[in-house]
Amino acid sequence: MKLHVGVTGLSRYLKSTDRLQAGEFTDFEEVVPSSATLKKWREALAHQFRIAVAAPRALTDPEWRPAPAVKWPSGAQGFTHSPEAMDIWNTLDKAAGKLRAFTIIFRTPHQFRPTLENMDRMRAFFSAIKRKQYRLVWEASGLWSQQQILDLSSELGLIPAFDPLAPDFESYEADVKYFRIRAINKTHMMDEYGFETLMEAGYDAKRVFMIFATHSPVKHARQFLDFVYSDDEEKGDGWDND
Repeated sequence: MKLHVGVTGLSRYLKSTDRLQAGEFTDFEEVVPSSATLKKWREALAHQFRIAVAAPRALTDPEWRPAPAVKWPSGAQGFTHSPEAMDIWNTLDKAAGKLRAFTIIFRTPHQFRPTLENMDRMRAFFSAIKRKQYRLVWEASGLWSQQQILDLSSELGLIPAFDPLAPDFESYEADVKYFRIRAINKTHMMDEYGFETLMEAGYDAKRVFMIFATHSPVKHARQFLDFVYSDDEEKGDGWDND
């Protein structure tokens, strides 16, 4: 299987990406980066680096309100079916092209609840956009159960994002798995049990993205890589990070 280990908040760690294979530019959640900024980001990363861009809160958050310096349009909040929603998608599409990013992540907040209305809004949005070859990842917060997330993701052709270290996580089957790791104690390094839990969560998949969204994402990503590719051959057996 293919393993891609990386971090979120990638623009803050561009000088620390050695050994990492993936990362998320979450700046898009609040602002529209300039073409010059996108060019600088792309040039700072290896050609084979797997890049993801995060959709703006102007699309995913039903309670979002525009700030003076924010260029994202209002009118698409909570996946509202509107011209603004399509404008946001087109802007993301163009930015992803400049970054050579093939993954777009949609992170819905707690206030985007598992109601029929919200599910229908997602259905309308994802049926309207031109997906091209993108991996579309959805991370839901709040009251959504894992099964609700899996079912709606399957229906809409999305890749669900989970944290295998979360107390309510349950194993599931999928060819591609996208994990965003948050549940690490702020006062401790990640322990062997945590590493093994992450590995077990991805073993049956063909491709696994392991994105660290902790208080020290680069450190934890490197610790995980050290654990997977240590001298113990059985530990990393079957994992390929090419």
